[in-house]
Amino acid sequence: MPTTAEVDEGGKGLVGDKAGLTQWIDKPVNFSLRNFFYEAGTMQPVRKKTTLIRERDSLSCFYYLEQGLVAFYLNNKNGESRIVSLSIPGRAFAIGPALDQLPVAFSVVALENCEIYRIHREQLIEKLHAEPSLCVEVVANATARTRSLCEAANIFSNLYTSREKVLNLFNSLEEIVEEVDDGWYALPFSLSHTQIGQIIGASRITVCRLFQRLKQEGYIRSTGQRQFIHGDLLN
Repeated sequence: MPTTAEVDEGGKGLVGDKAGLTQWIDKPVNFSLRNFFYEAGTMQPVRKKTTLIRERDSLSCFYYLEQGLVAFYLNNKNGESRIVSLSIPGRAFAIGPALDQLPVAFSVVALENCEIYRIHREQLIEKLHAEPSLCVEVVANATARTRSLCEAANIFSNLYTSREKVLNLFNSLEEIVEEVDDGWYALPFSLSHTQIGQIIGASRITVCRLFQRLKQEGYIRSTGQRQFIHGDLLN
């Protein structure tokens, strides 16, 4: 049975000012950094459910996601995992941890089959000596990734109902959804009800019931593996 905090009987409106929603999926890397991955990196296929980074690992390399979807997980004191950020194609991750080589507090898991470029920290350091202008992009990327790991808490933690959290999740993805039909937008990736629950802090059953309700109200539909949301949820 869902807890009081998971029960929602409200309307579809967003909580608070939409302009206050921050992007918890960071921006794509720029041309120079992307080309560095292509030129110096090693491309490796990664199968779905593969753990790329384990909690407490000390990293010696970092990654660029060419294809697929990966999730960043944090564990609480009870050992429960929360998805605190996603990385989609065109994004780099683990640059900061690879440079400072301190144990990380998160794990990274492939949610889909992926193609990922990997570069060792020594290669990056050598490149930065040869091309100092790249330092700005590297620092910006590491900062953005750190910020994105915190933004999920900003988006979801202060909201009362699961419906509010799901609606804010959709709105946080507004910049990367694609309009495919009059008023309908395709989500750029497919998440299971369990994974959505791990993002917003709700049970799989609660998310399943909520999605059934949104489908009945005409705000969500799916075709095969693709999920679509109505533009009213983005306004």
